[in-house]
Amino acid sequence: MQWVLINGEPLDPERTYTVSGSKYLLLGHGDGHSAFDGCREPAHDYTEDAEAFIRYLSQELHGEIPADYADRYGSGRITIVP
Repeated sequence: MQWVLINGEPLDPERTYTVSGSKYLLLGHGDGHSAFDGCREPAHDYTEDAEAFIRYLSQELHGEIPADYADRYGSGRITIVP
């Protein structure tokens, strides 16, 4: 696993690392990902993804979507090719 670096050092398979991610990926094994099978229970309760998004919009952005993200088709960084 020389291509995975933590603070510039290769991942050590003998070490324990703390990760963060969505409930879908970590607990639900989203799209068949099984890298987290057998991991211990999370240290903190999960906030549902949608609830975290709602909280961010209401508390951090005060219900205002910044102009950078207001265009529902995005900022042009991703192009859909038919």
